[in-house]
Amino acid sequence: MIIGLFHVGAWKTLDIGSPTALISPMNQKFNCAVESIYDAAPDPSRWPQALQAIADCFDDVGAAFIIGREDGTSVAVESDTLRPLFREWAREWHGQDFRSVRAIERGIFLAKDALTDRDVVSDHEMEHHPFYKLLARYDLKYFVAVIVSPEPQTSGHCGAKSYYEAGLQ
Repeated sequence: MIIGLFHVGAWKTLDIGSPTALISPMNQKFNCAVESIYDAAPDPSRWPQALQAIADCFDDVGAAFIIGREDGTSVAVESDTLRPLFREWAREWHGQDFRSVRAIERGIFLAKDALTDRDVVSDHEMEHHPFYKLLARYDLKYFVAVIVSPEPQTSGHCGAKSYYEAGLQ
């Protein structure tokens, strides 16, 4: 399973060395996300809220669990903010995620703990591939994923999406 975050523009870093870092809004968001995950563990209906809390930690649009199948299709549990996108993805793309397929083919999931679009997609594809045109219809572009699969034969990741900002590379 992959946890993906859909992110806006440039990535942020957290200065955990500062004395105020322990009480920062980021840490408050992190605590909220951890509590939401614990709430969702026994009650799967709470995963959309937990995924949003994870995305909120990074000021992202939303997050999703994406579970890859052996036939190349995927299923997802997404935060409410991403539901319209994922409905269209399931309807128009039949759950196909070429980025995940490429990552598996290239062994990236085995070599890295996290990946971004840049690991599997060229700049040209990000500008012209129909999948990115789908994301653009929802003002989304960038993706980062963390592998959380308990079984090596299952492609699982959590991802988050960010808003597209023109001019950011």
